[in-house]
Amino acid sequence: MADVDDAAVATVETEAGTTGTPVIRLAGEIDTSNVDAVSAQIDTALPEAHEPVVFDLADLGYMDSAGLAMLLRVAERVPGIRIRNASALIRQIIEVTGLTPVLRLE
Repeated sequence: MADVDDAAVATVETEAGTTGTPVIRLAGEIDTSNVDAVSAQIDTALPEAHEPVVFDLADLGYMDSAGLAMLLRVAERVPGIRIRNASALIRQIIEVTGLTPVLRLE
């Protein structure tokens, strides 16, 4: 968990999905104040990802462009990303920016 004075707080939990696909659950808020810490936790969870990754955003209340850029950096390392349970706002940001071919919404 990243926690800095006046910084956003986020948690990262990783598990294997029913098909063995890694599922990364992001919760809290991700912005420029904590994106490096969140990214480091994801890098630790996915040192060598050779399969698609699912990001479950059900408990993610806020994500700015730094969080979106973080997801795109992960997308460069893995064969595919699926976004699950995104809020209406996060879903709209992904759609409006034209990133749905990279960050596939479920």
